[in-house]
Amino acid sequence: MTGLYKRDPAGAMDRLVKFWRREARERILITTLPPNPYWDRYLQDRGYTARYRISAPGYALTYFPEDVSSFPAQCLAVEDPGRVIEMIDIQQRLCLDLEDDSLPVGYPSLHFGEGVFGAFAGAAVEFSSNGLYTWSATSAPPVREWDDMEGVLAAPLREPWRSRFESMAKYAAAHAAGGYGLRTFITIDTLNLAVEWRGSTAAYTDVIDAPEKLERIFDHGVALNQEVIALETAHLDPYNHRVFENPAFCALAPAIGKPVLSIDAFTLVAPRLYRELGLPYQQRLIDQFGGAHMHLHGTKLYKLLPAVAQLRGLLSIELGDDGLGPADPSPIENLRRIQDEITGDAPLFVHCDGRQFSRGLQARTLAGGVHYCVRDVGGIAEANALAARAHDYVAPA
Repeated sequence: MTGLYKRDPAGAMDRLVKFWRREARERILITTLPPNPYWDRYLQDRGYTARYRISAPGYALTYFPEDVSSFPAQCLAVEDPGRVIEMIDIQQRLCLDLEDDSLPVGYPSLHFGEGVFGAFAGAAVEFSSNGLYTWSATSAPPVREWDDMEGVLAAPLREPWRSRFESMAKYAAAHAAGGYGLRTFITIDTLNLAVEWRGSTAAYTDVIDAPEKLERIFDHGVALNQEVIALETAHLDPYNHRVFENPAFCALAPAIGKPVLSIDAFTLVAPRLYRELGLPYQQRLIDQFGGAHMHLHGTKLYKLLPAVAQLRGLLSIELGDDGLGPADPSPIENLRRIQDEITGDAPLFVHCDGRQFSRGLQARTLAGGVHYCVRDVGGIAEANALAARAHDYVAPA
C-alpha cells in the first residue's frame, strides 16, 4: 500500500468499510471531483482540444475531444491495452492530492462497452471512439427470432471475445503500476442483457408480448454475469489484494469485491415490470455474490427506488442526479424523505454539485449515512477543504 496514489488510504478504507457495513449512520463520506491537472496535461501534450466533463464515479475525471466521435472504430482494449493502462495511471494520480474518501481505481474493461455481451453470444458488434475511449453496440442481435435462443443459451462465451476480454484483465494486472486498484465490468443482466440480445425495440415489446421467453434470457444472465466477472477477478483479485492490503475493503468495494448492478433499461418501462421481471433475477445475482452495489439514475429514479430498496444484500445504492424528470427534486434535496420512507439505513452514494453540498454543510442539513459525490469543485484546495469539513460533520438526529 506504500505506493498507492492516495493520501491516508488506510483512513479512507476504514471509513468506507464502516459505511458499507452500516456502522456510520451519523457520519458522511465525500468524493470530490475537481479538475484533473495530470490528465489535462497528458491531453495537451498530445495535441487534444478538450472540453470538461465528469465521468461516472469509480474512475477519474475525463476530457473529451471537441470533434465528433469516429465510427466505426476498433476496441481500444484489444488494439492498444498499453494505452488503456497509461491513461488509467495518469487519471488516478489526482487521488495523490485529495484528502477525501475516494480511492484510485481504474476501469480497464470500460472500452469494451455493453455490446460485448452481444459479442459473447456470437453477435456482430461495432465500436465508435472519440480518440480516447471506445464504446460499442450490438449491430446484429443474436436472438432476432425466438428460434435462435436455444443455440445462444447452449453455447459458452464465444470466441474471440471471451479471450479478448480476459486478456485485458490479465494485461492490466501484469502491467498496472500498483498505485491504484482495478475494477470489473458492470453487470449486464435482465433487461439490459435483453436489449443486447434482442435489440431495443424487440426487448421492450417483449416485456408485454413475451415475458416468459424474456425471462429465459434473464435466467441465463445470472450465470453469464458470474462467468464474465470471474474472467476478470481471476487476474484482478490478486493484484487488488497486493495493492490495497486490506481484506475487508477488497471484499466489499464496488466492482472489486462485489459487483455493481444496473437497471438502466427499466427506466423506459413501467416500474411494476422491474418488480415482476427484473428484481427476482437481480436478487439471485446478489445472493450468488454475497452482496452488490446498485447504480441508479434517470427519469424513473424515484419510481424504481422503492423496488430497489427491497433487494436484500445491497451494500450501497447510487443515486445519480442526471436525467431526472422535470418535476423531480435532486436526491440531495430529498434525502430525509428517501431515508425515512424508502431506503431506511441503506448506504446511499449521492451525486450533487459543490454549491448544494456546501449549503447543506453550512445549514447542517446533510443526511448521515451517505457518501456524497461532489462535482463542480473549483480545485484541489477547495476539494480538500470540503473533505475536512465533511469528516468533522455529525448529522443531526
